[in-house]
Amino acid sequence: ANKLLHQEITEHARAEQALRDSEQQYRLLAENVKEGLLIMQDGKLQFANHAFVTLSGRAVSELLQTDPLLLFASAARDSLRQRLQLEHVFPGLSAWETELLSANGDVLWVEMEMADIVWNGQPARLLTLRNQTERKRREQQMEEVRLRLEQENLSLKSSIKERYRFG
Repeated sequence: ANKLLHQEITEHARAEQALRDSEQQYRLLAENVKEGLLIMQDGKLQFANHAFVTLSGRAVSELLQTDPLLLFASAARDSLRQRLQLEHVFPGLSAWETELLSANGDVLWVEMEMADIVWNGQPARLLTLRNQTERKRREQQMEEVRLRLEQENLSLKSSIKERYRFG
């Protein structure tokens, strides 16, 4: 009986160690991935990784147990609320661009993806955020240049038309 009990204790200790190792690996992965990761459950944030903490400029303690909608620009909240209230994530609706508010009030463009997961035995949402602010700024600059060149082109065409008008 002692030998069986000792074997059971040893097996239990190995299982606990394997669980700790697995948890440490997943924690290491979540904390070192470049994208911001959020886990939302029952309308509150339950987890935020280091990348999101850095992106938002907020402390983990400030983020956890808060309404995630307050982290986004007011114009984006209605759309985000509708997406988060969907019973299931649909493939075509799982990724979109939105505006995140940093702690200092800056607006950051992020690409956000959403997936249904189970967290602590309960349904939850995993939100993955990628900073797209620089890309968005470049797009806006390119659009400004395009509009300026288009206007210049029209002006030059008009000037040529006036200059070489044959009466």
